[in-house]
Amino acid sequence: MSTAEILAIFALLITVVGSSFAILAYFKPRKRQRLLYKTYRIQYFGEQKLALPSDFVMIFQGENVKRLAKTILILWNGGTDVLIGEDITTDNRIRIHLPEGNKILSNKLVGESDKSNNLRIEELLDMPNEFAINYKYLNTDDGAVIEVMHDSEDNDLTIIGAAKGLSGGPKKMGNVNIHDINQLEEKSLRRVTMIIMVFTGLMFIAMSGFGWVNKLQYMMVRFSELFYLNFWNYFLGATIVGGSAILGLVCIIISIYVFWKRRRGYPKSLRRFL
Repeated sequence: MSTAEILAIFALLITVVGSSFAILAYFKPRKRQRLLYKTYRIQYFGEQKLALPSDFVMIFQGENVKRLAKTILILWNGGTDVLIGEDITTDNRIRIHLPEGNKILSNKLVGESDKSNNLRIEELLDMPNEFAINYKYLNTDDGAVIEVMHDSEDNDLTIIGAAKGLSGGPKKMGNVNIHDINQLEEKSLRRVTMIIMVFTGLMFIAMSGFGWVNKLQYMMVRFSELFYLNFWNYFLGATIVGGSAILGLVCIIISIYVFWKRRRGYPKSLRRFL
């Protein structure tokens, strides 16, 4: 087996792997019901970190506080099915939660993607560290941005609770960089991935299946003989086959990036509230 044939087989394998990643990135559905959220936290002052002078008193809404923090909470439906408020369990409601010993001082609904979702935050009796979240329904990418003031210093907010069909409950998708909200559109990126992968795959298959590599090399030999430049035979041949393999690797990287963007993204409709 010649070097050109080995390179062609290698390029074809790269194509198959890259195409598989691209097709999976495009067609693989997300989990059917997913309530996702991200947080962005600002610590104003605390007892250990950013401590105030001993003779300084901070009053927040008429209450003396020794610690103060703000958390921006981005909540949305990241699945494919509608989330129905009636499916929330009564004994384990969807709620904003801080560990015991901490207190939620106030909350504000900054904005919601669709007013008809009727998303509301409800205070719970004898539970200063929790607030319930209610909604009528949440379509895919419907959600809200919530601002929460609290006295936690080392613990951040989480969303807990259960609902029918919501396996594993709400899931945190990391923290938000509030200064970097310009994200690529997932659907557009997926389309670009598929176009590149289909084109590359067809090129590799044609070159390998019909022996175009050998034909091109023969043409290059004839061309190099005319100009007495035999090195072109090796240089151009390696460029075509190696370049195809590199393009396949690039497509694999793009496919992996699609998965990363899907995991890290949040709906564009909520960015205007940040």
